[in-house]
Amino acid sequence: MAAPLETYPALEQPTVLQVVPEFNSDIYSETDIHIEGARSREAFEHYFDLRKQAVAVEKIDGEALQAVQADTAIFAIEEGFTTLPETLEEREKYYSEFSEGESRHKLLGLVDYLRANHADKVTEEELQATEAFVESTFSMYSDTPKNGEVMDDADGSFAFVVPARMGRKHPDYGQEVEPAIPALRYMPNELRSAMLVGLPPFVIDRYQVNEENRRGYLVFAPVFEDMKDDLDGNGRLLHASRHNINEAVDFAHRRFGVEVVGLGATLPSLTMFGKKITNPNVTTTTGHGGTVDIIRKTVEMVADKRKLKNVGVLGLGSIGMSIAKIMSSEYEDANIHVYDTAEKPMRNIAELNGNFVLGTSEKAVIEDSEVVVSAITSQLKLRSLGVENLNGTVFVDDSQPGSIDPEEAASLGGAAVWVIGRDATGEVATRQEGYDYGTMVDPNTDLFGCEAEAAAIAKYRVELRSRGMPDKVVDNITKKVAINGPVDVGAVRRISALFTKYGLLTSEPQAFGKHIILPVNQ
Repeated sequence: MAAPLETYPALEQPTVLQVVPEFNSDIYSETDIHIEGARSREAFEHYFDLRKQAVAVEKIDGEALQAVQADTAIFAIEEGFTTLPETLEEREKYYSEFSEGESRHKLLGLVDYLRANHADKVTEEELQATEAFVESTFSMYSDTPKNGEVMDDADGSFAFVVPARMGRKHPDYGQEVEPAIPALRYMPNELRSAMLVGLPPFVIDRYQVNEENRRGYLVFAPVFEDMKDDLDGNGRLLHASRHNINEAVDFAHRRFGVEVVGLGATLPSLTMFGKKITNPNVTTTTGHGGTVDIIRKTVEMVADKRKLKNVGVLGLGSIGMSIAKIMSSEYEDANIHVYDTAEKPMRNIAELNGNFVLGTSEKAVIEDSEVVVSAITSQLKLRSLGVENLNGTVFVDDSQPGSIDPEEAASLGGAAVWVIGRDATGEVATRQEGYDYGTMVDPNTDLFGCEAEAAAIAKYRVELRSRGMPDKVVDNITKKVAINGPVDVGAVRRISALFTKYGLLTSEPQAFGKHIILPVNQ
């Protein structure tokens, strides 16, 4: 049985909380806010120092780890950490209201339980880093000015805003949270998302400092895969998600002074391609130009352009439609097989002049294509579709979470690779702490195309200012390059030019942090 918890944050063990008092806005004046900024920065830096130590220590694995996870699962369930509110109204609040008390109760409760029951298996470095994470997260968020002003110690240039890919239906992505919150390694993957609910936006990683002594920030937006199932379709999902994304953008701008925000990891419908972002002081970009550019370069890499005769595209949303058009123009002698479950995009592409072949199903497109670009929002089980042999077909999977299981594809004689770029120079989008979403081969230089787009636009702003251009002109040029609608070929070419200019390339074939061996006949 799980040991009873005390009410948090009152803990018997010494924690960072006792060293750095909790921020109370009522006792600080506007003139003192720079002092508070220094205090929260100290907690922020302290957290990253402890996090590095936690990453480096030797950890249990295999059956020993599974045994601890099985025990903490019982503990978490008994304590109600993973209990979902019954009514839709309560669920919307559950997902869209940030609760310091609840987050401390869950995360510090887990730390306390591990320390009391599994101290011989879990390192003190991991527990202390998790405690420091909680303190840093809420002190930094509390310091964010609520009047639209920017903190005195702001040093940001851009932010890449990301949701949580993990959830009950996507447990494989649970590993991505471990570097940031080490104690969650000892919680089963399918329960980790629930442990994050209640946290405000927080910094996952930092990018290298640019020529202006400013840097990018990788920022978590509290949007979860489980929300799709837990909230109904009459607007609660949209309202809660949009609120949380706006909170992340405001946090990035007001706490760090960022000028460019990449939204590429969030579905465009949630913000209407950035049009529903309410902060007027940032330039948002969807990231779809960078994503499509990396897709087309990945297709070139996995198949000889001169021999490719059949290309498939699954999903005709903003990215899928754009990549279908680009594939049609770049592979004029090939058949571009397309399929979407919705009738409207299929009608729209049928009206275009091009070498498009309208597929009747996912299976038909897969069986008729040598390379298939997947840009959908659901998982495909190949065997369940009736696919028996891929005969060397390669999937370029841009779905997040991934739609194709790389192991299943390989077992059927094909392959599935992700759309991953690379910062060849180490000067544009290299992450300082090496956070890789738990899914990349090189934790420092590998990056998503949408992430690279925000970093490249920020780099471009630095270059424009170095030419002596006033801020107003720089802002106007930035807004013309940034993407705030369905991506077209022209937008992709502009972002591609920036990628070439700043050394942002395509990575070697990979998925889930492993290199992928392509079929011989490719």
